[in-house]
Amino acid sequence: MPTHLQPKIAPKTSVQFNPVTQLPIKLAGSHNFSLWKAQLIQNAILATVDATIGSTVASTPNAQVSWDALHTAYANKSQTHIFIVRNRLAHLSNDSRPVADYLHQGHSLCDELATVVSPVSNEELVVKILTGLGFEFQKKSATIRARDSVIPYRELYEKLLYLQHEDAKKIPYVPITANFAQGTTSIPTRQGSNNNQNSNR
Repeated sequence: MPTHLQPKIAPKTSVQFNPVTQLPIKLAGSHNFSLWKAQLIQNAILATVDATIGSTVASTPNAQVSWDALHTAYANKSQTHIFIVRNRLAHLSNDSRPVADYLHQGHSLCDELATVVSPVSNEELVVKILTGLGFEFQKKSATIRARDSVIPYRELYEKLLYLQHEDAKKIPYVPITANFAQGTTSIPTRQGSNNNQNSNR
C-alpha cells in the first residue's frame, strides 16, 4: 500500500497521575481516615466540593451514592432559589427610578437564573420589562409593542434610554398661580403709580 494511502495513527498520549495534587488528603489518624479512604474511590467528586461538604461524600460507599446524597441535600434548595429569583422578576417594576437601573436589575436577574439552569428567553424578558414600565413609558412603548417581531433586548435597552434622554431635555411647564391669604388680598402695584397716588392726595 502506498505510503500516502496508509491510515494515520494518532500519537500515543499518556495520562499522568500526580498523587500530590490529585490525592491531597494525607492519612493523619483515625479522625480523617474516612476522608482519606474516600479520595481513593471518589476523588473526582471530592475535588469539586468544599471541604465542609467532604464528609458527606466520604460517608458514602461509592460515587453513585455520593451523587444521590448531594442531589438530595442541595437540589431542592436550588429549586427554591429559582422560585425566589423568578418571583422577583415577575414583580419587577420601574417605580419612577432611572430606566437604566430598572433594565440592569431585570437583566441581572435573568443572568442569575441562567447560572442555575433556568434561562429566561428574550421574548419573556422583553414582555416583563414592557409590563413593568411606569405610566410615563406606557404610551411611548406602544410602537415597540406593535412590532411584528419581538424586539431584541439590546435594541429595547437603547430605545428606552433614548426616550428618557429626550424627556430630560424638555423643560416642564409650571403654571402661574396666585396665592391669597385668608382675609387679605395683596395686589402688587408699580412704585411709580404709588408715588402718583400719594402726590395727588
